[in-house]
Amino acid sequence: MKNQAIIKKESILGIVDTVKDGEFVSITFDRVAPKCVKCGKSNKKWASFDFCPECGGALSKERFTMAQFGVVHSQNAPTPNGNGESGEEAKAKGRLKFFDMNAENSDGTKGNYRQCRIDTIKRMTVKGIEYIIDRNND
Repeated sequence: MKNQAIIKKESILGIVDTVKDGEFVSITFDRVAPKCVKCGKSNKKWASFDFCPECGGALSKERFTMAQFGVVHSQNAPTPNGNGESGEEAKAKGRLKFFDMNAENSDGTKGNYRQCRIDTIKRMTVKGIEYIIDRNND
């Protein structure tokens, strides 16, 4: 049986703060723009659709990723120029920044920097515990 805990969304940052830099976590969150699993196109205006208006393929409305926090200068990702927003600044604005192990790059490699809105997180697995976010009060 998997170790699970149901938490309120207000507890997400407390869980994230227990993760050491470079440690792997999984995150499932709502996509900003639904993405077609067939043609790969995405559009924010498709939120109310179940199928792609371009090709008829199913639309994915959530995203799963293997993430790491505090990763700097990863081999496959472009080097941050240092002028951007820090992870702590993003948290204060309601976003979580991470290195996404699943992000596909145009050159065929995988891994790049990404972010998601904290209020869109549905599940996280941290140190073997799956945290399911209670979103009943949304």
